[in-house]
Amino acid sequence: MTQHFTTDQLDADTLRYLQIVAAADGKRMPGIYNGQTNLWPVGGLIIGIAILVATFFLTFPPTEEPTKEACLQTAGALLGGWMITAAFRVWMASASGKRLGDFVYADSLSLYEVSGNSVTVTSLTDIEEAKVTQNFSEGAYQNSAVSVKLVSGRKFFTLYSELTGKRMAIYLNSLAYMRAGGEDGTDEQLKALNPTEMAAVAKHISSTGNFPRTLADVDEVDHIEVPVPRSGGSGMSGGFIWYLMIIGVGAVMFFGFQTFNKLMREDTIYDRIMQLSPKDQPPALRLYLARPEFNKHRAEAEAKLLTAYTNASTRMIQGKNPDFQESMRILVMSLATRPQPVISLVIEEENAAGDPQAKDRMKKTRDQLADKWGSTIGDELVIFAEPDDPAVKGMIQIAYRFQNGGLAYSVTFRKGPDDEPFKKLDGVYKATLDPNAFDIPGFVDHLLGESCGITVQRVQIPLDEDF
Repeated sequence: MTQHFTTDQLDADTLRYLQIVAAADGKRMPGIYNGQTNLWPVGGLIIGIAILVATFFLTFPPTEEPTKEACLQTAGALLGGWMITAAFRVWMASASGKRLGDFVYADSLSLYEVSGNSVTVTSLTDIEEAKVTQNFSEGAYQNSAVSVKLVSGRKFFTLYSELTGKRMAIYLNSLAYMRAGGEDGTDEQLKALNPTEMAAVAKHISSTGNFPRTLADVDEVDHIEVPVPRSGGSGMSGGFIWYLMIIGVGAVMFFGFQTFNKLMREDTIYDRIMQLSPKDQPPALRLYLARPEFNKHRAEAEAKLLTAYTNASTRMIQGKNPDFQESMRILVMSLATRPQPVISLVIEEENAAGDPQAKDRMKKTRDQLADKWGSTIGDELVIFAEPDDPAVKGMIQIAYRFQNGGLAYSVTFRKGPDDEPFKKLDGVYKATLDPNAFDIPGFVDHLLGESCGITVQRVQIPLDEDF
């Protein structure tokens, strides 16, 4: 019969007996002992520290949403802290005797499989036979698989010492031999041995391979009574209270981290924006201003964004046409206070009905103009985009037509798609007479010259060569 106990559920005599066995590593005890190394506390300590360090580096300083960040911080702190605490609890419990360690121990009455404060007890009073199988891998010893035949069934367990495995099999078979009354079952003296004497004899046989001539010849063992394990404790280890404490600590951590994150997040994000290069700051400032919960540095961020647009419109919009130049500046400066720095750009070719090439000419003109205006004014400050709905008016709407003497065009400016135009300009580009020979790059450069005066090309990063 096999029973499972915790150390709190064992009777006092059995618990004290196992504490002595564990403290002595089985030496001078009336049974066979095989200790096992438990690396879990050390591993748990290392992993726990690693989790705490990883949590710190992943979440500090806090920049993500405070509640989300607090969940991750609480999970990391609880898991890492629990693993570290568990390691020290194991060591403290071992020192106090509440944790027995990890070992297998057999005496004349019972087989004990001990792991921490968990004890599995199998009665050996009806033992019939034991066998051991030594397992090797490429010539190296791995373990010893022990099979015990009992009247009530079979018991299997594993040892990790080749010598102990052999001694355990001899010890258990010796018990079976004595309980059966010898070869023919008539040796009443063997049957009459008390548990302590029978254990001492079996241990002597496992060490020497011979039966002692008298009890006085057995190997010396401490005169300790072999107990009969039974339930004697309450089994209340306080685990439920520990769970409640973990929940309470977790709740306090969560709200503490959440409060800390809210206080630190805005300053941290703004400080990081200030560390960016001047070219990279405007998009980050716009993202900062898009968060309604950020208020501490809002006035400063708005001022810096306005300064960036003022500097760009002053330096980069220096066209030959004063009206074109001023209209572009007004439109670009209006983006400083908008949620998104988008200018809708629409290109129309008048009298294009029936011309299959017209659509392609308009697309190329729009793409090249948007690309050059963006690179000149600054991609970080303005995005030129085509409206999804063809019926929507562009904030910059350019209509051109081919006529005798060249290409005539008009440029209409609006501060928003639904606003009335605040400026409309007319002009002529005389380099083209034939629509099929439309010099699109030349027309685009003409418009750039009228508005910005110069074209700033994007920096091309050379690709690494293949060697």
